[in-house]
Amino acid sequence: MSESGIRTPGFVARPKRNEAVVGQVQGRTLRMYDLTEQQYESLVKLTAALCRVFPRIKCDYPRDGSGHLITAKLPDEQLAAYQGLVGHYHLTAQKIDPGPAFQWDLVVNGARKLMNER
Repeated sequence: MSESGIRTPGFVARPKRNEAVVGQVQGRTLRMYDLTEQQYESLVKLTAALCRVFPRIKCDYPRDGSGHLITAKLPDEQLAAYQGLVGHYHLTAQKIDPGPAFQWDLVVNGARKLMNER
């Protein structure tokens, strides 16, 4: 590793999508940029590993009755019964991360693919 702390020489972090994403979290309209391709690659691998090591963690995210991502705090009873992946905003109304740009399907589908390759 160089003195700069950068492990990949010439690396420039760029969001996976060039434009900011606008969406609702906790009932608030937020605008944010996406994670980088490298961050998603790492997160997919980590998610697959955790779901393999801890089989009670379902490789999925909180969804409403229509199958859409829930972007607010889960009710306490639902949270207590839930066994999948969560963002901080699912745990408390005071949090907004990972935010509206986070690509849950990319992470979940990528992790499921890695898990099925074993």
